Amino acid sequence: MTQNNHMKQKKLQKAFAKILIVTTLLLWIFERMTSVLSDALGKWLYGEKYMQPVDGYVGDRSYGFNTDMHLSLLLIVLFILGMVLYISSKKDTVSEKQTN
Repeated sequence: MTQNNHMKQKKLQKAFAKILIVTTLLLWIFERMTSVLSDALGKWLYGEKYMQPVDGYVGDRSYGFNTDMHLSLLLIVLFILGMVLYISSKKDTVSEKQTN
């Protein structure tokens, strides 16, 4: 019974990893095509200071850091987490098959 629960847990982990990887890639493609996500993130993070003119130029300099970098870092971390979960779920199932 314990091994059956372990296999179910690994299948769930593998499914979660696949969802995380696919979602991250789709969000990245959507962001590259529209920039909607980084704009929303910038408005949420910086509030009134978002896209204020500095020295006559409207842009990222009003808050010092590009929101695309925040979003890219988040998507990269989530993608790597998904890959680690996927690889770890595959590794355990392979080692279990070898012991049987």
